[in-house]
Parts: sequence; structure tokens; C-alpha cells
Amino acid sequence: MLLSLGLFVVTAAAEAAQVRCEGCHAGGPRLVFGPEGKGIRDIAIDRAARADSAHARLVCRDCHVGRFDLFPHPPGRRDTRRCLDCHPRDKPAEVELYAAIREEVAISAHGRIAGFVCEHCHDPHAFRRLRGEDAPEEIRLVHNAPCRACHEASASGRLADPARPDLVAVHQSFPHPGLHLAILRCIDCHDARRDRPVSHALPSISAIADGCGDCHGSPSVLENRFLRLRPEPAGSSLLTGARLLEFAHPTGAIRLWPADGFAFLAALLLLGLLGPQVLRTRPATPAPAMVQELKGEWPIALWHAATAILGLLLLASGLALHFGLSGPGPWAFAVQDRWHRWLGGVFVGLWLVGLGVLAAYRRDRLWFAPATGSGAMAEVRAYLEALLARRPLPSPRWRGGRFGHLQGRVYGLVVFLLLPGLWLSGLGLLAPERLSGRLAGLPGRSPLVFLHHGLALLFALFALLHLLLVLASSDRRSQLARMFGSGRDQP
Repeated sequence: MLLSLGLFVVTAAAEAAQVRCEGCHAGGPRLVFGPEGKGIRDIAIDRAARADSAHARLVCRDCHVGRFDLFPHPPGRRDTRRCLDCHPRDKPAEVELYAAIREEVAISAHGRIAGFVCEHCHDPHAFRRLRGEDAPEEIRLVHNAPCRACHEASASGRLADPARPDLVAVHQSFPHPGLHLAILRCIDCHDARRDRPVSHALPSISAIADGCGDCHGSPSVLENRFLRLRPEPAGSSLLTGARLLEFAHPTGAIRLWPADGFAFLAALLLLGLLGPQVLRTRPATPAPAMVQELKGEWPIALWHAATAILGLLLLASGLALHFGLSGPGPWAFAVQDRWHRWLGGVFVGLWLVGLGVLAAYRRDRLWFAPATGSGAMAEVRAYLEALLARRPLPSPRWRGGRFGHLQGRVYGLVVFLLLPGLWLSGLGLLAPERLSGRLAGLPGRSPLVFLHHGLALLFALFALLHLLLVLASSDRRSQLARMFGSGRDQP
């Protein structure tokens, strides 16, 4: 009974002292003159941050000792316990952790600052350990707060080393610096230890050795750092890098594997069905029939060749970016990214030329489509029958049209829907920092990324199909046209 009463009295006294401290130091701002009347500082403590901190169970007098019990605090020595006065405690894991921290700080840029202590970066009134359920935004806020306190353009503390004119201008050496600063932690780049999520080995310059490929390559350095801080969200096992969906899209880190797998299986199916046709029915003419037909109209032939070459180069650079491939010189990730952007711009220009200039040249806005006729399903059936029977593919022309009915429909979808969708989504991704907000629970840029990804896969399958069909054409087209050309004009 006496022991319980004693504990109650001690607790009540501590709480009363705590309330007395918070009477002056809670809320805010509370501005006072510094020592000897020099400068003005804010003595207010954020009560909400302190309540959520690792020291929430402590009272002010546990750390602020000596003459802090008197108010107003008299001049002279007033002792405050430092982090290393209490840590590490008698726990083997904590002893090992703090030993590693001392070694890392000693080799870091901060270790060369005279009088540098933990409290310069870690505010004891707000410091807390991250939890498994913390959102990426909260992780960034906690880990970036110490850095920005000294390196923001407006920083003015004792160790302030503000970026001039600002952080975005300082990081202009890589694309979209504002977006990188908004979605990543400072230590994801400015940390010499790449094998752990957090360390104190901060060099005086960026530790990035390979540029973009470090984070945008495969494997990504983010997998060993930021992504290890959070478990994989539930219900996202089909996505690689699904944790990134909640805050960003580094190229090469998010891949929708079901879509990639479907495209791969579809490509194998096309090769299995049309590959034998290519091997068994080699063209008897010097060039495929399509090329022969285009020779009389060189503008269209030139446009077709240029778009085909650009399309293949775009696919090659897009695959390199998608899988985060990075090599030396012209094969570096940053170079591939630059080429992909330039090729995409030229491709858009050629698309507009093909839709406008060539349509005017032929006086036909739908110059690539059949002029008359119907029966797309009949031609689909003819193609399937030829494939299943291992016969050469039919390719009759319709009256006044350049291609077969089915070909015209496919080309119409590619020219009017697939290609515009590709370059519109690509143009949107040229400025990803402008794609703010959320859509379907994802950041504004993620749906656009997946749309671009899906359309690129469809374009790759179309290019493969088109190439196989061209190689599978033969001098027996007339015979096949008579076989499957009921109601059709022969070429």
C-alpha cells in the first residue's frame, strides 16, 4: 500500500513538472532571444510529434537536468543528456548497431565537422523509428527531414549549408530533378553503403557510380534500400516492384509480368504458326509483293520504310529501358533513354506526315484501307484454315484497295488507334512531374505508364506479325486467291 502510494506521488509530481514545462514550450511559435541577446530562436516543441516519438514515455526532466527545475532558468550551466549518454543500452543488437554508426559517421562528410553530435540531425523531441505499416510518403518525410533542415535553400541553423539557389537547381545534372527530390530519399543517392536501407556513411559528393543504371537498371539499388523498408502490399503478387506503385515509376523497376508473359506467349504462337510458312514458301520474286506494289509510289514507299525502321529502333530502345539494361558507351541507360525520346518525336512527325501529306498526295484520307467490300470474318477464317492446314497464307486484294479486307482493318486500328495512343502516352511521360493526383488508387503517372507499356507490347506483336506475313508471301498468291477468293477480284 505504501509502495503504491509512493509511486502515485512520484508519478503525479513528474506529470505536474511536465505540465509546467509544456506551459512555455508547447504550442508555438515561442520566440526568445538567444544567449547574450544574440539572435532569436523558437523554443516551442511539437506536442503531436513528441507523442509519436521514441521518447514519448520520457518526461522533460529525464533529459533536461541540473538547473532546469527553476523558472525562469537561471544563467550558468544547465545539463542536458545527449543521445550517447543513454545509448547504446545493454542490448547486444543495440551495442553492435551503435558501433557501426560510429564507424560510418567517422568516414562521412559529417564526421569532419567539429563538435558534430547526433542531435544536429536527429531531433530528440520528434525522433521515432519507422514502422512496417508506414507509407512511403512517411518514410521519405522522416528520413529527409534531417537533410533538408540543413540543406534547404532557407536553412539557417547552426550547421546550415543551404543549396544555392535551391535543391532543384543543384540537381540539374539528371532528368526531372524535382520529381526525384519529391519521391526519393536523399540517402538513396548520397550514401556510400548500397547494401542496406539506411546508413550514416554519407560522402561529400553523390555516391552514384553508374548514373541512371543504379536505380533504373536490373537489379535496382532501390531493391536493397527503399523497398526493403516496407513489406510487399497484399494482393499485388503479380506485379514486380509493386511497392513502387505507391509513389513512383522508375523505368525498369515496374514491370507488369502478366502482360509481358502474355506477349511472349503470343510471339511464340505467331512464330510457331507462321515460321513454317516463312521457311516453306520463300518469295520467288526479288522482293515481297507489297514492296513491288509500292515501287510505283515512292513517297509512300519511303514513308513506309522510314516508319518501319524507326518503329524497330523504338522497340529496341524501349525494351532496353523496360528491362533496365545498361551497358558501356552508346548502350548506357541514359543514352538509351535519350534515343528513345528523340526517336519517339521523329516517329510522331512521320505519323503526321503519313496521315496528312500522303493522304493529300493520293487524294484519299484512307489510302491504306480497302475502298469497297465486306467480309472480315471470312478472311479471318481463310487465314486460320491456311495456318492449321500448313498452307501458304492467302493475300487477295479488294477492288481499289491496297490490302486485303482483314489487313485494311488491322492497319486502320494500328494507324488510327495504336500509334496515336503510343505517342500521346509517351508525350505525357516526357514530363512525369506534372502527372500529379491519384487515379484508381495509383499516382497519376502510373496508369499512363501501364497504358504505354501495353500499347508498346501490342505494337511489338503487330511488327512481328507484319514481318512474318511479308516473308511468307509467295508467287502462288493467284492460286490461293482463287481458292479463298470467292467474290473477290484477282490481283
